[in-house]
Amino acid sequence: MLQERIQDKAFIDLMFKALKVGYRIKGQFFNSEIAKEGMSPILANVLLHKLDLFMTNIKTDFDLGKRHRINPEYKRL
Repeated sequence: MLQERIQDKAFIDLMFKALKVGYRIKGQFFNSEIAKEGMSPILANVLLHKLDLFMTNIKTDFDLGKRHRINPEYKRL
């Protein structure tokens, strides 16, 4: 999805490498949280934005008519 909008191959490669990198504290190596979870918060937002656009398009198929049907239970009360 990043490649759809970003044409810089070096930047895309850097993003993938950043997902795999770990870090070292006092000589002890830790896997990055990004690698453990499989996705960074920024990339998650990119994916969720794409999902939002997709759902907005689908929603139009379900928007029929101008009035909502009144719930029978509401009418009864």
